[in-house]
Amino acid sequence: ARHVSTNVSGMPVWGTDVVEGHYAGHPGLLYQPRPHSFDELLDGTDRWGERTFVVQGGRRISFAEFTNAIAVARQQMRGVGIERGDRVLLFAYNSPEWALALWALWTVGAVPVLGNRWWSPQEIAHAVELLRPLHAICDTELPEPVDLATIEIDRLKTCFDTVAADDAVIDELDEDSAALILFTSGSSGMPKAVALSRRAVICNQHSVLMRSNRLPDQ
Repeated sequence: ARHVSTNVSGMPVWGTDVVEGHYAGHPGLLYQPRPHSFDELLDGTDRWGERTFVVQGGRRISFAEFTNAIAVARQQMRGVGIERGDRVLLFAYNSPEWALALWALWTVGAVPVLGNRWWSPQEIAHAVELLRPLHAICDTELPEPVDLATIEIDRLKTCFDTVAADDAVIDELDEDSAALILFTSGSSGMPKAVALSRRAVICNQHSVLMRSNRLPDQ
């Protein structure tokens, strides 16, 4: 049976039909209908508000708590001067705060630069010199001579205990603009930067949910 999920406004978002289309000027196949923004990825998760979304050790964070924390963290990002289009180095081990930083940056309209926490000082300096991020979110001090405006990622822990007062509109970008920048393994030299578009991130999520039979139910 054909499956179409809708958002809270009743508009279809997650479809199973595949149609011919274009992306970044190239022909290809696209799901129809489909999410077009990170806001639409979040839209409708309130139906699972009390369900556990993130687990780390004994920590349990629900959908509602995480969505609220995104708005709080987004306000923090804007408060330290992170703006639409800014590249921000995210250099920390896995944690709920790492995931929160990623989503907060996306909804500000910034471009997360995903650093490898196992990098050597030389690899960190190489990435910073190559991409010139304006800020960094870290769980450790960056080595000299790297000099970036830095946010300690532990500061984001308070976002899970604060009621969001941020009513600013999520800053959505064109689908083909950069969503994030990650790096190759560097097996043949210094790690190389690879940019993924917002469309690529969203479509990958759609494909994973489709293939795993986990598309959101209406």
